[in-house]
Amino acid sequence: MLRRLGQILLFAVLCGSSALALLLLFPGLKEGAGRDELPLYIGTLAGLMAIGAAWWFASRHRLARAAGLFVLAGPMLGHGVLSVSIVAAQFEGARLASSVEIVGYRESPIAWRGFDGPVGLQIEVDLRHPKAVRGLIYPPEIRMGPWIDIRAAELAASHRAGAGYFRPPDSLPSASNLALMKSVLFQPTDREPAYQDFAAGEVTRLTYRLYPGMIAYLDEPEQICLASETPGLPVCAEGRRPEEGCRRADRPGVARQPYSQGDDLTALWFVAGRFDMVADLSTKLTDTIRRESALQKDSEKWRAMQRRLDPDVLPAAGYDLCLPGPASHTAFRVCYCRR
Repeated sequence: MLRRLGQILLFAVLCGSSALALLLLFPGLKEGAGRDELPLYIGTLAGLMAIGAAWWFASRHRLARAAGLFVLAGPMLGHGVLSVSIVAAQFEGARLASSVEIVGYRESPIAWRGFDGPVGLQIEVDLRHPKAVRGLIYPPEIRMGPWIDIRAAELAASHRAGAGYFRPPDSLPSASNLALMKSVLFQPTDREPAYQDFAAGEVTRLTYRLYPGMIAYLDEPEQICLASETPGLPVCAEGRRPEEGCRRADRPGVARQPYSQGDDLTALWFVAGRFDMVADLSTKLTDTIRRESALQKDSEKWRAMQRRLDPDVLPAAGYDLCLPGPASHTAFRVCYCRR
């Protein structure tokens, strides 16, 4: 009798564990799974296997054993598949990072009316890679300054659309937010998509328009929106709001920063895929631009390009603060429109 009761209780535990394991699968199946969930999936799989083994030894009849394993089969398969997929994605990222080659690099200045020189840099990169590669190629960031050491596993999480790569101030206090060129939100309509897939063949050609780090939003050259952290922006007087074209007086991070830190160019660039697959291409692009870019070791030309979009210089180029409106100033940017 006690043995029978124990089997009933164990089967109830088995059914409850199976239901809980299925619930734990839903977020990963719906929103995607990655490295952070791997311990959960492996641990759950191990627990289900232990419960299944206990049920196997506690049951005398083949039918009872089969029923218990059938209840566990679905969640065990789900957790096993997700675990294997996440691990395989890490190997795929490492394989892709080592096999991709930059076989072509071209750059040209971006010139706008009213400025005495280029305000950005257009680059074209040809990537040679294995056929049928899947993954989103994120836009690169180029800076004239020290190497930013971001682990490959953190690159995807550190990237912010239109803002480059996040640099925690406590770990990288010397990294200037102005000493970089990056892709921005809503560039002119003839640009390439910000995130691109690999071509079907073995070579993918990519085109990026990179602008100084202070730009937060760019619809057309007629309207330039600068990040509210940019030094030199007008400070809101008492009673005025940032939406009227000024930055909050209490907003941090507005101290004057250098436009370059040294003479060497460095890059951040990566490919991301399902299950947190990341292929870090930063070193390869850094080696390429140090060898091919006309800006390498020319900090004077780099700084001149950055300074052309300084808030103190924009009026001389024909720009004034835009009128307030839904596509203009916000708490995070201040916009200048061509007169």
